[in-house]
Amino acid sequence: MASPRLIPSNAVIHALRGILLTTSCAFVLVAEERRRRLYTAYAIVENARRLHHVRQCLACPESESEAVPSTSRRRRRHKTHKTAVTSDPDTTETTPATERKTSTSKRKPAPLSCSAKRPHHHSPSTIRPFSSLSSQQPVKETSLAITAASASSRDALNAIETAKAFLSGHGTIGMTYYDDALTSLLQLRYHLASPSQSPSTSAESIQLAATILKSMSALGPAPPDASSVLMRTGAKLLRIALRLRDEEAATSMVDSLLLLCRNPLRVFNAITDTMEKGGSTKYMEHALEILTSAARKLAPRDCTVIQKMLVQQKRSPAGFQGTKRFYEAMLIAGLFDRHKLWTTTEYEIRICMIVMAIQEGAQDLVRSEMLALQALSPDAHDADMKLHMSVAVWEAMTYQWESAFGRIRKLERLVYSDCREFQKLVRQVIDLFVRLGPEEHVDPVVRGFVARYRMRLRYKWVDRILDRHGQRRDEAMMLSWLQFCSENGLLMSDFVCKKFLAKCREYWCFSNKALKRLQSRLDQVRREHAEKNVEATGAHSGVITTVDKARKLRGRGGLLPALMAQIDAGVDPDIVIMHALKRVNDVHDVLFNKAARALAASGNLQAAADLCEAAAKVKGKGHPLYNRYIFTNLVFSYTVLLRYQSLGRLLDDFQSEVLWWRGGDVVKAALKYAMRVTAMRTADAGEDSRQAAEHRQALYRLAGALGHVKLCRANNEQRRRLSDGLVAIVKTAVVKEAAAGAKKRKTKDTLVQTMHAVTSDRLRRERHHEADVVVVGAGVFGCAIAFALANQGRSVLLLERRMAEPDRIVGELLQPGGMAALRRLGLGHCVDEIDAITCQGYHVLYRGQPVDIPYPPIEDDGDVACKWSGAAQEGKRPQGRSFHHGRFIMRLRASCLAHENITVVETEVTSLVSGEHSPQVLGVEARTTTDKSKGERRNDYYFGSLTIVADGYDSKFRRQVVADSKPQVRSKFYALELIDCPLPRTQFGLVVIGEAYPMVIYQIGTRETRALIDVPVGLPAASPAAGGVRAYIRDVAIPAMPPAMRPSAHEALADGKIPRSMPNSWLPASPQTTDGLVLAGDAFNMRHPLTGGGMTVALHDAILLADLLHPHNLPSGLHDAPSVRNALDAFYWRRKNCSSIINVLAQALYTLFAAEDRQLRALQLGCFEYFRHGMTDGPCALLGGILHQPSVLAYHFFSVAFLAIWLNAFVVVGSGPLAFLRLPLVLIDAVLILARASQVFLPLIWREGFR
Repeated sequence: MASPRLIPSNAVIHALRGILLTTSCAFVLVAEERRRRLYTAYAIVENARRLHHVRQCLACPESESEAVPSTSRRRRRHKTHKTAVTSDPDTTETTPATERKTSTSKRKPAPLSCSAKRPHHHSPSTIRPFSSLSSQQPVKETSLAITAASASSRDALNAIETAKAFLSGHGTIGMTYYDDALTSLLQLRYHLASPSQSPSTSAESIQLAATILKSMSALGPAPPDASSVLMRTGAKLLRIALRLRDEEAATSMVDSLLLLCRNPLRVFNAITDTMEKGGSTKYMEHALEILTSAARKLAPRDCTVIQKMLVQQKRSPAGFQGTKRFYEAMLIAGLFDRHKLWTTTEYEIRICMIVMAIQEGAQDLVRSEMLALQALSPDAHDADMKLHMSVAVWEAMTYQWESAFGRIRKLERLVYSDCREFQKLVRQVIDLFVRLGPEEHVDPVVRGFVARYRMRLRYKWVDRILDRHGQRRDEAMMLSWLQFCSENGLLMSDFVCKKFLAKCREYWCFSNKALKRLQSRLDQVRREHAEKNVEATGAHSGVITTVDKARKLRGRGGLLPALMAQIDAGVDPDIVIMHALKRVNDVHDVLFNKAARALAASGNLQAAADLCEAAAKVKGKGHPLYNRYIFTNLVFSYTVLLRYQSLGRLLDDFQSEVLWWRGGDVVKAALKYAMRVTAMRTADAGEDSRQAAEHRQALYRLAGALGHVKLCRANNEQRRRLSDGLVAIVKTAVVKEAAAGAKKRKTKDTLVQTMHAVTSDRLRRERHHEADVVVVGAGVFGCAIAFALANQGRSVLLLERRMAEPDRIVGELLQPGGMAALRRLGLGHCVDEIDAITCQGYHVLYRGQPVDIPYPPIEDDGDVACKWSGAAQEGKRPQGRSFHHGRFIMRLRASCLAHENITVVETEVTSLVSGEHSPQVLGVEARTTTDKSKGERRNDYYFGSLTIVADGYDSKFRRQVVADSKPQVRSKFYALELIDCPLPRTQFGLVVIGEAYPMVIYQIGTRETRALIDVPVGLPAASPAAGGVRAYIRDVAIPAMPPAMRPSAHEALADGKIPRSMPNSWLPASPQTTDGLVLAGDAFNMRHPLTGGGMTVALHDAILLADLLHPHNLPSGLHDAPSVRNALDAFYWRRKNCSSIINVLAQALYTLFAAEDRQLRALQLGCFEYFRHGMTDGPCALLGGILHQPSVLAYHFFSVAFLAIWLNAFVVVGSGPLAFLRLPLVLIDAVLILARASQVFLPLIWREGFR
């Protein structure tokens, strides 16, 4: 029998190991829990021991008492005794009466218990906020004030000793560190606030306070509960240091407080107050330097500290004036001049100040900040709709109409006129102009804006202008305005017609019978021409408005007795009206009329006249003829009071204009009564007296005014024209509405059919993989052509191998011509929200000498004024954009994904699918990944009437389409990404030539800058034996950069890796003969990326190809191979107007900038001098894709060649007696330079433009 095994099995061993591990972990957890509980108990005991001291230190007797909740402060007001308080900007002391001192006032400030430690000091269970500790027990403010005062006056040396003891005893950080630090600071502050301290003691105390704050700042920001107390105490100590003019202590405190506190407003307020008293600006400069240096490490959207301080200061008791003083102090200290802020941050700060200044009516500040914004960022300023909306509304409210309208016209050139924000801005300005603008200009201005911007009419505009024409009894203008409104979208409904009839009754005195007759005519027109469901919206609105007005009048009737009593008591009528306006929003004219009549009836005619004149000031802008009742009361009062001069001026104004109410019965009766009174006076005075002459003159003037009344009365001819005109307008409008209704129903039916077709096309693309067009490659050209064809109603399949964000080092600069093409395609929004940078031109650095080449101004017809020579100074300059290539591509793809006619598929196209009996391409074969984790793929087929291949510079299908398919590669671009790199000119691309091979440097983000360094193939300085590409970049390329950029370049090169590269290829376009296939984009045509024109060419090609394939130009459809072939032939030749110029420029400039012989170096110098002499508009317009004239390119290129010959002649001839002997050499060099220029240019222009 076999003996048992003594060796345990593997299962037993594993079980024993598990038991041992579990036991060990349990012991560790128990020990850790015990240690944590002991630590918590120790913290609780420490807090309890100091609890009764905390509130004495927190309940400050000065303005800092705001830390105590307002409710408890209100309760204590009833319990505390009165104290004598004296305050100044630096100290605020509370000195109680001596007879009310208690034993509590003799105690010293006790150590402060800071229970809010840093998170790693103790567990959260021991954290007890200062606010809770300070409100646990009720302590009177008087006792706290007495404590502080007595401690600061008697124990100065004790405060210094406490501070020294803290500094010597806290070499390490303990649980009581913040408690003891704040206690020491509070004692020093009370000591320094005492006026009886000696200068030496004050200097020592302030130095100790600065040292304590410095030691606290070494730990970083203070705990949240200690921050408010620390900031108040620190700000008060800083004020004292500034008052004592202790520069070292003040500077140290500024450093420490800005590091300790999250909201530095109190620090800046202390510095601002010192500057207002004549102090130095160095403290503000120092504080701003600390703040801006910290902000530069953040993204621009996170640099909001200064804006937050400005807004907080505005909400404080200091208000806007305090904010303005604070902002001006920062400007004096060089906020934007000496300190490097992000442009976005500076823009937002100035916007913040403009908005606050507009709210407060600070016109000078608004104007100065607007000018600064325009100089800072013209593009952002011009297109900032919210800013212009605020400023335009402010200008309109301050009657600056020309400026407001000019702002709108300027914005029109920068944004689409149907933009929602732009339309809102125009509506607000028109609202204000209709309400506040000159009445004679309201009609033409509203007409102009509505017609220009296709705006929807508001009825309050219509009603206001109808009222103006009706008041002047101008029936022609009234009908013209109504006709204009009908033609521009105003429905001639029952509501509008009844409103018009009400105005006819009011202004032309239509009788009830005439109104009924006119209403029946309108109803007959509607029955004959309108549809059955004629709109009758708002038919009762007029009744409601009338009832509302009656209610308002009844509600204000209570003011009449008050007005009467005040006027009878001799109160100034102006003051009475102002008080009445304060009580209600508006005082109705009926009240003035009643009050004036009551005063006149009581015999107080002078008071009645004064009341009417006051009403004219308030309601009529000082004009007494704004209301008929005021006019009649004034006529009566002036006549009875014998104020014939005032009566004469009033009657002259009355006869100066024809208004509807001037022909009314009320006016006629008033004038007749005045004539009777005057005639009776004339008869009583006798024939020869002086008074009789005055009476007769007044009588003649009244007679003239009565004659004017007859001119102002309406007649039957005017009423007839009004009635006929209204009927004709309504008839036209009803016919138009009926036609629009029929068209709307037809459009609805068409839309339903289109939706069914779209749904069918989508199912066809997704299920059967069939479409009108198959686009291979979702790059710049692929997305652009897919989007353009989809907008034409074509069904598009967009195939992309990898839908993740691409990471390329080229395709990051879009020229102005490309931006215009992008907007024309409807994809202009794709450069928004990707941190794109505005590009205004190029900054060329030739052997250390700079020259700017800005984009030229464009005239209204799109041409360049100085395309042959010179540079224009005025005009609107176009702008390009630079950005991360991947972000831009993802925005393009997102637009395609959102289009209903495009289906985007992530698949890898492997081959083309052709017909069995013809070479026509029918579609593509692809491999689609079904399971990424397993790497499973399936074969798919996608078919279309036309296949467009745009798969990039490394196209796998190029060889199947064109014969000359191999691109020429002369060099590579190696890329560095520089972080926070300063450029010599912001918003300008930098080109460095002369000392190394060309380098192109441009900003692609707020903080990122791309540096492309050209390295020719086979360059000895970049060979492995010479150290490779990294050695060439380090030793040759970076030293050629501006000195300020070199540290960022070295830092980008410090990762030890070879920078990413991209071959610089040249591939001229070739004719295509394969039916059903189009090769486009970089797969079809490439050029050197030195000039950044690749995307511009691609977008222009997309526009041209989409236009040639449009259903209007290709009615037979995409399946008609001969028609498509003719369209592609036209595409090949018509694209050369744009592509040949950019391609030739790219290759020719690279040949000049990478000069390898003496003739090319002479041409390189000639090119730089050509730009330096101001010949920039033409070349830059060609380079930016703005100008499409190859003749201009040839002119400028050979102008550079002849300038190079001239400059070379001076170099060769030199000076001296034998200089003329070198003339043959000059001629030889001239021939060689011209031949070299022709050798560079002519083959390029022939290959790109004529082959």
